[in-house]
Amino acid sequence: MSQIEGIKNNSASLALPMQLESLFRSAQAGAITQIPPIYMQMYQPVSQSGMAQPLQRNLMDIDDAMAMDSLKTAMVSDQNTKGMLTLADTLEQQAMSAAPGTASMVTAQARIADLETQAQLAKMLAAQLREEATKLAHQNAALKQSSVATQNLQNQIQQVLTHP
Repeated sequence: MSQIEGIKNNSASLALPMQLESLFRSAQAGAITQIPPIYMQMYQPVSQSGMAQPLQRNLMDIDDAMAMDSLKTAMVSDQNTKGMLTLADTLEQQAMSAAPGTASMVTAQARIADLETQAQLAKMLAAQLREEATKLAHQNAALKQSSVATQNLQNQIQQVLTHP
């Protein structure tokens, strides 16, 4: 398992993307506060008022928020996974050297670790569901915007056709 963790699969080659990739692969929840400024440098801040329509600005803002939320959740999950792997190794060592009659204590620790892992999986699933819901809302907003544009075009065509 330690060999799998040691595999480096970073793929960014430019300085800023490398910095962001390195940050979110670090599995250090304490570094979460560094994500927003680097993310904004990488992907640019939301357009200023007047440079984009309010709906477009709102969509950009929520997309950025959800992307950063997903990165942060993944970082915390990675850190928790490292902790669970360390705990699993510790439990394995305790099980091998457990004195007769103490197996129930090791079993209880293992069950607690299992519950913690399940809770973390539930958090990750909830994060995925939020991300999917945001994608659907984004697509729906784009569809609504397209519908309004189509209606406006139809109205303009009708006006052109009714004027002599």
